[in-house]
Amino acid sequence: MLLQLKELSRQKRNKPFTFIVNSIGMILAFTVVTVIFTHAYSEVNHDNDVQHRNRIVRLEISPNWGLTPGPYGPWIASAIPEVEQYCRLCKNELIVRVPEQKDVKEMLVKEDIIIADSSYASMFSLRFVQGGVEDGTDKTILSEQTALKLFGKTNPVGKRLVLNHKIELTVSGIFQDVTHPGLFRPKLIVPVDNPQLWTSQALHFWEGNNFETYLLLKENASPELVYAKFRVLYTEYLKESGGYNTEEKIGARVKESGLQNYTDIYFQPKLIESCNHGNLDNVRVLILIALLVLLVSVINYVNMATAKVAAQSRNIGLKRILGSGRHSLVFSIVFDAVVVCFLSMLAAFFIARFIAGGLEEWTGLSDISDSGWGIGFIL
Repeated sequence: MLLQLKELSRQKRNKPFTFIVNSIGMILAFTVVTVIFTHAYSEVNHDNDVQHRNRIVRLEISPNWGLTPGPYGPWIASAIPEVEQYCRLCKNELIVRVPEQKDVKEMLVKEDIIIADSSYASMFSLRFVQGGVEDGTDKTILSEQTALKLFGKTNPVGKRLVLNHKIELTVSGIFQDVTHPGLFRPKLIVPVDNPQLWTSQALHFWEGNNFETYLLLKENASPELVYAKFRVLYTEYLKESGGYNTEEKIGARVKESGLQNYTDIYFQPKLIESCNHGNLDNVRVLILIALLVLLVSVINYVNMATAKVAAQSRNIGLKRILGSGRHSLVFSIVFDAVVVCFLSMLAAFFIARFIAGGLEEWTGLSDISDSGWGIGFIL
């Protein structure tokens, strides 16, 4: 092996142009493939940080809406024993003011706010680095990046901020930034039952579709069974509400409802909802592009290697005269290709990591440093 490396090194030094051209082509191809497949892997494996994602479903009462009235979450959790936890949430952009306080200067910014039940942190597996969720409608939790943006390097726990110039909140916890693709990338989470966010009846208004309602089912609970029980409850509610005066209308309304698996929502957007989405068709197209780039680079490498055969025939003839066997000659040619590909892949990996941050901001592609390796089957 050592002798093969020495011989290969001597060959590349004698004819550096061919080696450089081959290497640059392979490095560029592997860089493109690495970035695209990393992004595709992250998209297909979205929400990997959510520990119980396979037990979470979203309640829907319309085929086009992901929103439900405020009372539905607690109503279903109390009536169906298979539901372990519920979380109502919505997203809004609000003005955030950090008042001047010890070691903190006044600041005014606009931020995306998630308004949610206190169960959000446990249901969606937030990882706290400081503090945590505390009881009280005047508490809030921030991501690390948001805390750094608003409070600098000062410890943010216990600090105050104000939403929309009137809602005073105290920071109770800091959680790790959610950087992987997924339904939510929370920055600042506010309790849904804060009385200053809504009118007094908003959370209890049965006809107002303002919230996404997520349910965490108990271990081994069947979503089909939970949905069957919900259909019974929903039918009784519609009959009692008086808004639908025929069995046919009630049946049609109930038929529109459903439970959508959390893992299916990312690639199945609704007309009205507040979560983020990916596009599976775009992912497939990107993978096809990556495969085509890889194929072109391989063809180019084979063409260049073939062009060198005439120049290498003398070396091969000398080796045969000196006693080299067929297997030894084949190994030397394959070894050459393997070394070039390995070095190209190694260089491509570091280039991809270097440019991934800018690509994430510019194109939305995932950062290779935050993603796993490999690619699942995309059906």
